[in-house]
Amino acid sequence: MKVALVFPPVYGVDFPHLGLAYIAAKVREEKHDVKVFCFNSRLYAESGPAKHLWDWPNADLWLSEEEIKKHFNIERIADHWAQEVMAYGPEVVGFGVNSHSRMMANLLAGKLKKIAPSVPIIYGGPFCSSGL
Repeated sequence: MKVALVFPPVYGVDFPHLGLAYIAAKVREEKHDVKVFCFNSRLYAESGPAKHLWDWPNADLWLSEEEIKKHFNIERIADHWAQEVMAYGPEVVGFGVNSHSRMMANLLAGKLKKIAPSVPIIYGGPFCSSGL
């Protein structure tokens, strides 16, 4: 089975997201193919003057699509990410979601469902069921 694990913004960038790393290791141990897509780190690296959005005092800005659109074309970004994930050919997609990443997770999951409606999408992580 091919498994895609996705971590959308926003989360700290000073250390990797261990939850998805643990899951990826277990999936590999079970002899499945897995690829981790850390879109949080990638967008941070590409964000230029918007790096301040990853500072903890600004985390709540990620709850508002309108606020993030002031800094990024999130529709274009999510379209690109969805194409990248689906190019891998996953049979299941897992998301690591927290309270501040749910807006981007929901946007990306919606795009994935439009491309491949039969591919299951699974959310996990802290607060993953809160307000999704």
